[in-house]
Amino acid sequence: MPLLSVKSLLAGGALLGLAVPAGASLAATSPDTPALQADTARAQLQQRYDELRQAMEQRSPSGIEALLAPGFTSTELSGRTLDAKAMIAELQDAPAAPDRDTRTTIKALTLDGNEARVRQTMTASAQVRGHAMEMIALAEDTWVHGEDGWKLKTTTSQEMTVTQDGKVIRQARLDDAPEPLRETPPPRAVAIAGPQMEGR
Repeated sequence: MPLLSVKSLLAGGALLGLAVPAGASLAATSPDTPALQADTARAQLQQRYDELRQAMEQRSPSGIEALLAPGFTSTELSGRTLDAKAMIAELQDAPAAPDRDTRTTIKALTLDGNEARVRQTMTASAQVRGHAMEMIALAEDTWVHGEDGWKLKTTTSQEMTVTQDGKVIRQARLDDAPEPLRETPPPRAVAIAGPQMEGR
């Protein structure tokens, strides 16, 4: 019985599904960086992540492109790098997952002039064929600030863990050799393969 692709659970995942909780920690480039500046940047980036999630869920190429900086790249766990056009094309081919619940936690935010480097985890979960599926993905993002506010320049997946009914069925890290999915009962068990953008 073929395994169900993650695209039915996490289509558009990586950057996305995003809400930054109040407890997220921040790091600044120097002690002189005002806390207010960091708080403002965090609030602005939270809004950008939310807008990006919505644009991806709506399969809106123009909405996605409006939030990406020129020369945007997305690097997957396999090491493959996609530009904006290729990333959007893959997203368009992925099935929608209206019951998916996604959220992103900013683990660290470093400000350097008009650039913000974000280390974040994205958690996506859904009930699939009676199984509780969850993916937790760690990524590092670079945002640049210009006249139109923050835009995403790069996103690089670092690691991913997939669970089924609370049991880990797959783990992967950047540039790892592909790890085979572990066989889990019942025979019709659903497994997850990584999406084109793991961690946003």
